[in-house]
Amino acid sequence: MKNTLHVVGLVVALSTAQIAGAVDEPAKAPRESELTLGVIQRSIKAGMSSSEVLDASGSPNLVTRGRNGKESWVYDRFATETSEQGFQVGGGGLGAGSTILGVLGAGGSRKKTSTSQRTLMLVVTFGSDGLVESFAYRSSRF
Repeated sequence: MKNTLHVVGLVVALSTAQIAGAVDEPAKAPRESELTLGVIQRSIKAGMSSSEVLDASGSPNLVTRGRNGKESWVYDRFATETSEQGFQVGGGGLGAGSTILGVLGAGGSRKKTSTSQRTLMLVVTFGSDGLVESFAYRSSRF
């Protein structure tokens, strides 16, 4: 069974020191692809500052300000997973690993491929004091 994970729509920010390879300690913020439902439930709390949210969740995809003056950060992540299962018989040749069907020139393969997608959206709303007032999230897999 072969599993492949394709991650799309992510932004990765690197500091000048990271690009130069001069970083002695790991960065505090998780990689963008590590934002999961568990990270949200464990890390995001009402009353956090914006810098604490950045440390826990990384950079948002979108920042908006409503008519009420409150700022909202939107995190939107999605991934496509492809899984292949199957077998191959034959292949020709007379090597030690060949099969009788392979020697006779007969053979074939049968593969089953399935694809699924995962989405995760997080909206963090900050109050006028700059602290997390509320947050909401939705996760789906199809």
